[in-house]
Amino acid sequence: MQLLSPQPSRERVGFLVPRWNDRPDPQVQGLPFRTFPVAGALYHAGFEVVYCDQDRDLDRAGEWDELIERLEPCRIAFFWLSDFEPLLQITNLLKIAARLKERLPALRLAAGGEILGVLPLEALDTSGPIDFFLRGYGDTGAPRLVEAVRGETPFDEVLGLVWNDGSRRYNPEPLVERMRPEHLTPYRLLDLSAYVQRGGIFGNGLGTLLVGSGRGCAKRCDFCYHGNHRLSVLSAPDLLDLVALLHERTGVRQFHLAELDFLASRERALELARRWRARLPGCIWFSLASVVDGIGLDEAELALLAAGGCRKLELGTESGSGGVLRAMGKRHTPGDALELSRRLLRHGIVPMHNFLFGTVGETEEDRRESRTLIRRLLELDERVVLTFRIYQPLWETPMGEEALARAPGYPRRIDELLAHRHEYGEEDRHAMGWLDAAVERRIKRMVFHDLPLAASRLQVPGRFPSLAYRGLRGLARARLRWGTAGDALDRWLYRRLVARTLDHTFRCGSA
Repeated sequence: MQLLSPQPSRERVGFLVPRWNDRPDPQVQGLPFRTFPVAGALYHAGFEVVYCDQDRDLDRAGEWDELIERLEPCRIAFFWLSDFEPLLQITNLLKIAARLKERLPALRLAAGGEILGVLPLEALDTSGPIDFFLRGYGDTGAPRLVEAVRGETPFDEVLGLVWNDGSRRYNPEPLVERMRPEHLTPYRLLDLSAYVQRGGIFGNGLGTLLVGSGRGCAKRCDFCYHGNHRLSVLSAPDLLDLVALLHERTGVRQFHLAELDFLASRERALELARRWRARLPGCIWFSLASVVDGIGLDEAELALLAAGGCRKLELGTESGSGGVLRAMGKRHTPGDALELSRRLLRHGIVPMHNFLFGTVGETEEDRRESRTLIRRLLELDERVVLTFRIYQPLWETPMGEEALARAPGYPRRIDELLAHRHEYGEEDRHAMGWLDAAVERRIKRMVFHDLPLAASRLQVPGRFPSLAYRGLRGLARARLRWGTAGDALDRWLYRRLVARTLDHTFRCGSA
């Protein structure tokens, strides 16, 4: 754990990042970038911050006692959830919070993170170890909450606060929370060496570092919560200054620019590429963009992005069905995704396509059209990367509210959600109440096995397992051409003969 110590300091506060899974992970999970602006805002408000990442700190001998010692002077400690679907992170939060309350009963505990802005208010239970919940990004609310605990400001004035003073109270979230360069001070003060991934999104085994350079999204798609927050990004000069500093400090040459809508401002993207080419010619970057923005770039602009360090773009392709795309609020066509991939590849930029199945109103014909697009992308170039996932509804989104209306009894409390979420990862459990159970099983088999196998590029050791893998992958790709689905025998043979976790998919579950 590390200290962020302004001079002078008004008071010490705790700041803890729960681990993303239910056990120590041998793989570096990456930098918890969504926590840095909150910790930075506390620091710039004059508070000394005890920054503790469970995955780095609390699983080592003696670290728990050191945490207690450092938190003893504190009146309040924050837990911040850095992932957007962190129900396992919430499990770890509650475990640590209960243990802290036993050792330091006077310590007030607050929890925040983007997922808490999605959950319904009744899910935020202040009768347990957590005294306060903060909705919103937290840059505004966290410093104000410390001041409220200090008696310097009323709790009623802490935007986004959920608390209990005899009855549940809730303050509206701040309308706008801009990402400010000064709130990214943790990048400059913390030792980040433990967060360097080997390859990360680039998949090449070289050092990679995450940089949280933006948040929110300008597209406001009907299935996605991020559109509920106004897009806010670092300017091109500020972002380049930060990356240059991180490169100098760590030696890392690959950067994952954690934004959801990188090409929303064409001018900013091209300015960054020009500055990057001049200042960091040996470094490369990756980010996420919308197909509709990418298809609008001309060849000279794509060439500039490539010359300015762009090596991979993640695209929210989502479906090969025009009807599903319209229902999602997407503005591109399936043909746009294919054409943009061709153009990116010509410039040496690898496209990564996300596909989502099981949305409200999706038909078997829609899924067939998605499989057709997936096949065409796979045949386009071996470098194309695809990921697959099933739809999980979010409150406060048009499609999410429609799905939840069709799923009576869907959990609304944290404990119920924690008990329910594993069902998304189990083929035989009916978790998606807006779908027929048989349809859900078919979708899960396709998303968890058939499509990841067809898109897989594993390196399987051993002559016989390698031959079996290539044969089964060839069969999965042939099924895409034939328009047929895999069966239980395919999966049994894979488990028996290959016994390797498939790549290129995001799967729900306990790991």
